[in-house]
Amino acid sequence: MGLRIDDTLRAVDFLGANGANITIYGSGAMGIVALHAAALDQRITKVIVENTLTSYRMVLDQPLHRNISEIMIPGVLRKYDLPDLLQAIAPRPITIINPQDAAGAVITAEQFQAETKLPPTLKIRLLTRGASDPLPID
Repeated sequence: MGLRIDDTLRAVDFLGANGANITIYGSGAMGIVALHAAALDQRITKVIVENTLTSYRMVLDQPLHRNISEIMIPGVLRKYDLPDLLQAIAPRPITIINPQDAAGAVITAEQFQAETKLPPTLKIRLLTRGASDPLPID
């Protein structure tokens, strides 16, 4: 995970040299990478994650997991969880498409809010997208 985040930040260094607005997109495990990179680098102006775990806490609460070895950081919950990254990224625009639980099942907006306990003032765009639907990058 750390190497992937570092690689992403090096790509931002390269792209940021032009002073461009950078939108980062990550799907699955790469969504976690995108969240970390955006929390660490303000040059990332917009974040889109798709089919990504909603919180590390869900891994402890659910008996079955999907692809957890790709995204876990030892001892992470002693310091922060994924909703904390969302708060660190705000007020930059964040779009979350098909948020997932630890087993990889898509959860509803109500389940997302209950799991993350984010303040209602935090503006996160939650969407559901099918395989043939276009990526909402507007």
